[in-house]
Amino acid sequence: MTFFLHILPAWSELVFLALSLGALACRLWVLPVAGNAALPGHAHVTDRVWRFFAVSIAAALACSSINLLVRTAEMGGGQEILPLLPTVVLKTHFGTIWRIRTAGLVILGAVVMISRRQRDTLPALYFFVCMGAVIAMTESASGHAADAGDFSLAELADWGHLLGASIWGGGLVALSLVILPSMREAGDDGTRSMGEMASRFSRIAGSATAVIVITALYQTSVYVGSIGALIQSPYGWTIVVKIFLFLLLLSLAAFNRYFCVPRLTKGADSPQGRTTFPARLAEPLLRPFARRVKGQMVGQWFVRSVRIEAILMIGVLFCAALLRHEIPAKHYLHQQGGAQHHHGHNGVNDSR
Repeated sequence: MTFFLHILPAWSELVFLALSLGALACRLWVLPVAGNAALPGHAHVTDRVWRFFAVSIAAALACSSINLLVRTAEMGGGQEILPLLPTVVLKTHFGTIWRIRTAGLVILGAVVMISRRQRDTLPALYFFVCMGAVIAMTESASGHAADAGDFSLAELADWGHLLGASIWGGGLVALSLVILPSMREAGDDGTRSMGEMASRFSRIAGSATAVIVITALYQTSVYVGSIGALIQSPYGWTIVVKIFLFLLLLSLAAFNRYFCVPRLTKGADSPQGRTTFPARLAEPLLRPFARRVKGQMVGQWFVRSVRIEAILMIGVLFCAALLRHEIPAKHYLHQQGGAQHHHGHNGVNDSR
């Protein structure tokens, strides 16, 4: 139980950082920057996205502070926390990374809030996304990947993995809680806009999936290495659960991409309304379902499935937080082998 209590601040920090990045990604790549008049209630939707971003940044800062206290308690080994805080913050690698992350979150939040007139321009949005990506790298610089050194291949792979999951997962939450409900309130025009935005987000999710899979394969080879290590270690079982959740997430994403999105965009004067080759392949499998789900029901199913995707991604991030505190499978088996070897020698000595 204590172990999970130690995990919760780190997990919450990852989640709210992902929500911040997802909100920025949605504002840049999902909501139109040019031709804003084409989107019903555009000003209302963008204001809600920025409020969502502000709450996420504030929560990430709060969770980061709590995580600092938890890590200080772990390093102190039962000593009082407050006397140790200056040493941890100023003289440890974790403290250095924590200061950089905290400064980045404060600066990003302040700049977004101050630049109300310019924050919806393309240069400003790209700057915000890049700054959010740099802040995300501090998470990789304080985990297992940092053992290989700053800006190592392992750290860069972990950063790419986290970015892919954050933009996709955080974007799912922003889409399901902020953007899609606003579109449904706008009637038929909102439904058409929902289809166009769903198509844009689907492309983002596709790119994120490719990054997640490639970096996950690399990380598995570095930290697991074998089927035996995968099965025999807590780290490996956490990866198994993470893979299971990710496969469920992919299934729902495929359903949205090849069933909901084509039907939402059908009739809209946009390229996304055309049926793609993968959609034609999936059509026979989805045809029985399509007979029962028609009209506005498609939008309802899409919103529900996006929300389920968001919940699954939050579960994936929980597994990621667990992996940052678990001993990598390779090291775990090595330690277990060393302990058994040491126990065997003790047994020989006792018999003598």
